[in-house]
Amino acid sequence: MSDAALLNPPTTHYEFFGPAGTMVVTVATTAIPYLLYYGCETAEQCPPTSWSAWKNRLQRLTLADLYDSHIMLLYLAWFAYLVLLYYVVPGSTKPGTVLRTGQRLLYRINGFRSLLITCGLMFTVHRLYGPAPFIYVYDHYVHWLTASYLFATVQAVLLYVWSFRGPSTSSATATIKLKSDADLKADGNGATASPSTGAAQPVLLALGGNSPSAFYNFFIGRELNPRLGDFDLKVFCELRPGIIGWFVLNFACLIKQSQVLNGYITESMALIFFLQGLYIFDTLIYESSVLTTMDVTTDGFGWMLSFGDLTWVPFVFSVQARFLALQPVVLGPILAATVVAIGVASFLTFRLSNSQKNIFRTDPHDPRVRGLKYIETATGSKLLISGWWGLSRHINYLGDWLFGLSWCLTTGFRSPIPYFYVLYFAVLLIHRERRDDHKCRQKYKKDWERYCSIVKYRIIPGIY
Repeated sequence: MSDAALLNPPTTHYEFFGPAGTMVVTVATTAIPYLLYYGCETAEQCPPTSWSAWKNRLQRLTLADLYDSHIMLLYLAWFAYLVLLYYVVPGSTKPGTVLRTGQRLLYRINGFRSLLITCGLMFTVHRLYGPAPFIYVYDHYVHWLTASYLFATVQAVLLYVWSFRGPSTSSATATIKLKSDADLKADGNGATASPSTGAAQPVLLALGGNSPSAFYNFFIGRELNPRLGDFDLKVFCELRPGIIGWFVLNFACLIKQSQVLNGYITESMALIFFLQGLYIFDTLIYESSVLTTMDVTTDGFGWMLSFGDLTWVPFVFSVQARFLALQPVVLGPILAATVVAIGVASFLTFRLSNSQKNIFRTDPHDPRVRGLKYIETATGSKLLISGWWGLSRHINYLGDWLFGLSWCLTTGFRSPIPYFYVLYFAVLLIHRERRDDHKCRQKYKKDWERYCSIVKYRIIPGIY
C-alpha cells in the first residue's frame, strides 16, 4: 500500500444511513427553512390557519418570491466584508489539533472583534438612516435565505472538485510520515512533525469522506482542511457569515417589531435578543475552542457543513425572533422569570463545563482543575471522571439543549413552529454523541469501556 493510501484510507463506515440517507437529509434540510418561513410569512398566517392554506401558498410560489439578484450581490458583498475583516482586524494565532501527518495548522482568531466592528457598523447605520435598512433586511428574509443556500451549495461543489487536485492516493510518491498516538505524545505539541517536501503532497482527506459514493463524499466533505493559503474556509464559515449573520437577522426582527408596535418592544423580544446574543458573543469570545470540535477535527468541509454554517444556522436559529416580530408575545412576570432562570442556569452549565474541559486539556495542573479525578488511557489521553464531566459524558450538550429551550419559551405557546429548534437540536445532539462514542470506542478500546462504567450517563445525569 502506498504512503498516500495510508494517509487517506478508504471510508468503511457510513453516517446518516449512507448515500441514500444523505440524499434524504439534503432534500429535507433544504426544504425546512422555507417551510418554517412560509409557516409564518405574515402576522395573519403565523401559524397557517390550515394545512391547505399552507400548501396553497407553497404552490403559488414564483422565482421572484424566492430569489432576488440584488440580494444575491449583497450577500456576496457580506461574505467579502467578513473576509476583509478576517485579514485586517488584529488578532492572535492559535494552533489546531495534531493532524494524522503530525502537523498542526495555524488559525487566525479575530472573530469576536469582527463581531464588535459589525455591531458598531449596525449602530452607525441605524443612527444615520433609521430603521429602514433593517426593515429592508427583514422584508427580504427569504431572498437572503436563497442567496445563502446558493452560495453554500456552489461552494460545496467547488470544494469537492478542488479536493481532487494534486497526486491521487494511487499515484502519489510523496513520503508521508504518519504519527502514532505514542509519537504524538512524545512530540508534545506535535508541531515538529511534517511530511517531506521533496514531492507534491496528496490532499489530506477526512476519514469519513473517502467512500465509493461521490454524492456521500460531496455531502460529508472530502477534504479535511480546504485552504487558500493560510485562509481556512471551514473554520471561517463555521463562525463568521452564519453566526454574525444570525445576530444581524435578530436585530432586523427586533426593529420590525418596534415598527409594528410604534417604537415598543416586548419583554419576550428583549429576552430572545439577549439570550441568543449571549450565545453568539460567547461563541466568538471562545472562538479557538471550535478548533477541537468534531466539525473541525473529523468532518470534511462538504455540503453538510457549508449549508449548515451559512444557511441553517442563521435562518433556522432566528425563527423565534422572526415569530415575535410577527406575533408580539407578552410573557408576564412568571413565565419571563422562568425563561430567565432556565436560560441562565443552562448557559452556566454549558459554559462552565466547556471551560473546565478546556482548562484541563491545556494544563491539568491548573489550580482550577488540579483536584479533578481522571483515568489515563493507553494512548496517553486523560478522561475526566469528576466535576462537571463526572455527571455525564456530554453534560455540555444538556446545557446547550436547555438553553435552546429557553429561546423557544420566549414565544409562549401559540404555535409549534418556534419549537422546531429543540426537536431538531435533540436529534442532532444525540446523533453527535453517538458519533463521538463510536470514535472513542475505536480510539480508546478497553479504556473507553472502563470510562463508561464510571461515567454511566451519556447526556442527562440519572436518565440518559
